[in-house]
Amino acid sequence: MIHRGLRREARLLVELIAGVAPGDTARARALGAHFRDYRLGLTGHHHGEDAYL
Repeated sequence: MIHRGLRREARLLVELIAGVAPGDTARARALGAHFRDYRLGLTGHHHGEDAYL
């Protein structure tokens, strides 16, 4: 289930980032913060999988 969610978020981030209007720094900043959280979760998840295996 976590993999499905991570893939969905990755797909949505690509679409949302591509849709940011030029000069919309507030939206870019919000999406950047979300990406950092996503990356942290993804990294933690995979490190956990590696440790488990």
